[in-house]
Amino acid sequence: MYHYSFWRPIAGPLLEENNGGSSNATVVPLRQKMFAFDGVRVSAAGKALLQFDLSTEHFAVANEEGHQVVMEGSYEVFFKGAKGSDELLHVPVTVTGSARTVNEFGH
Repeated sequence: MYHYSFWRPIAGPLLEENNGGSSNATVVPLRQKMFAFDGVRVSAAGKALLQFDLSTEHFAVANEEGHQVVMEGSYEVFFKGAKGSDELLHVPVTVTGSARTVNEFGH
């Protein structure tokens, strides 16, 4: 079974209601972004442990110049199982400080 790891904004400038209609928006509103996936086979009653590493750079999104920028805000990391199963686990994450460029476009 595959497990997918995502993050999504729950407060801050990446939410659609905060910048969706603004001509000053520097990033496109975001619903969710996958940062990792892994799979394992288990028997019907079996268990398995999967580990996913999440760094600050995983929260980067492209701004209007194409630079990958991490923006402050409240986020939620969540995990889904395969074949449309329900979300399995939710973890809140807060990013503080000013926006930080982690990768410049064209460099």
